[in-house]
Amino acid sequence: MSVRSLTTLAVQRDSGSPVSPRATREISAGSAGEIRAADGTTDGATGVDAIATATDILVSSIPTEVVATYTAIIAVISAALVDSTAGDYLPLRWWLFGGFCAATAISVATGYYTNKNPTSKRRFPWLEMIAASLAFAAWGLAMPGSPLFFALENPVLPITVGLIVVVAAFVITGFIAPFLRKPASK
Repeated sequence: MSVRSLTTLAVQRDSGSPVSPRATREISAGSAGEIRAADGTTDGATGVDAIATATDILVSSIPTEVVATYTAIIAVISAALVDSTAGDYLPLRWWLFGGFCAATAISVATGYYTNKNPTSKRRFPWLEMIAASLAFAAWGLAMPGSPLFFALENPVLPITVGLIVVVAAFVITGFIAPFLRKPASK
């Protein structure tokens, strides 16, 4: 998904329970905002769960715009530094990682304020920013070429990478998602 999906979730939480990305809001003369699933069935008639599930929220939390840019930059750096030793430019890698973590949070906040309903009383999309930053941090540390791959060695590296991914997914789905499925507190 993308930062846009997460900011849409934040705006939906301001007006009530968030809608699953699989559902669409159909506004027509007779429906009055009835929620319909992709197959056209309605929530009331078939029991389609229109509220965003934890998996929907986990997928929506991955900031693909930031991840794609970070991945491209790391690929260029890795290609340019083929002849250097493993520790060369490690501070640059950590600074890029930290900068992109901050950029993730900033992009969610910017997207939220761009799409925010003017009557909403919520000031800041904290949970959405935390979910996106955590998802990016897990991705950024787990991908080859990340600073972690140069700071750790086998057998510690694969264990650490696996733990980071599992813990991040657990925190997002187990602790953050239940709150993101509810309307935002005003």
